[in-house]
Amino acid sequence: MGMASIALLSGGVVFYQTLFTTLEPFDTAWLEPNVFSEEDSLALRPEPLTFFYTLGRWPTQIQNQAVFARIPYQSGGPPKNFLSQIQLHWIPGETEITLYGPQTIAANRTALDLKNCLTRWAGCFSFREKIFEWAGFKKMTSKSWITSQDPRGIEGIRITAVLDNTLEEVFFLFLPGGICQKIKFKTKVNARTPEMKALFYQVLGDLRTETDVQILRKFSAESLKQSEVRKAPQTIAEVYALNRVLLRLAAHLSINGHDFKPFFHFAGVNHTLGKVFFEQKNLVSQQGTLLNFTRQNIASALSYLSHYPEESPETRKHLEALEQDLIFAEKQTQR
Repeated sequence: MGMASIALLSGGVVFYQTLFTTLEPFDTAWLEPNVFSEEDSLALRPEPLTFFYTLGRWPTQIQNQAVFARIPYQSGGPPKNFLSQIQLHWIPGETEITLYGPQTIAANRTALDLKNCLTRWAGCFSFREKIFEWAGFKKMTSKSWITSQDPRGIEGIRITAVLDNTLEEVFFLFLPGGICQKIKFKTKVNARTPEMKALFYQVLGDLRTETDVQILRKFSAESLKQSEVRKAPQTIAEVYALNRVLLRLAAHLSINGHDFKPFFHFAGVNHTLGKVFFEQKNLVSQQGTLLNFTRQNIASALSYLSHYPEESPETRKHLEALEQDLIFAEKQTQR
């Protein structure tokens, strides 16, 4: 057999494997409800946060490191639309969660309808193609329909892939009206992988979906009212407390993009944290990475604020000064 024939045969095998994966029924799996133990609560400091159309308890610190929120700028977001995504860095450079803004991709179809369709051979073919494309995997290792054992819990699709020593799991949560919210878990495969994955499933087991945005906004606003911001945190406990305010602001922005003021406060808290990361090296690890994150968040806030007509030149000038301050700090740490 010539090389051309072998290549043609190999290509045919790959094509049929891909087609088989696309057409075969989805597995079904149950998601256990989560109860954070007293030990978990002390180690993780879980806090209820409203990310887009979900409400649940998320860890605010992991393995004695603060969970850091990052909001990359993407056009087409606030004030007219949701943020495109929010990233939660559980362990910077190793484990991160990305929450994507909701989209309507299955109009006039219920979750039960989709489940019944996807768990059949070749059911919902065009919808499958859309979901696989949105997942972004060239090759997946499993796909399932998951349902929480808690009637108030989440329901939707899970797609898993292991690529280049990295485990990725994408969840598509389905809400009434064909609304879908995507959450991606990504971690490097190492000794901590089972622990990080188990923690992620704990979070999923606690999540609830809510399409009444006014309920979510009220909850988020009350949470922010209880926040205490120290302008110059001196201890690691104070740094963690300020970082929890940052997480609350990120959650608040996911459902309050119509208002420019939270972006201003988001930038200010990032600047305060960035100065701490620069000036008090003994308080945190990965100083350079965290400094870069805070500077990027201020840059994103500046970009989003440019879309608000009520934003004043004084506000922009102030935030630009904050950004330049952290750019200087970054350069100092790189010397």
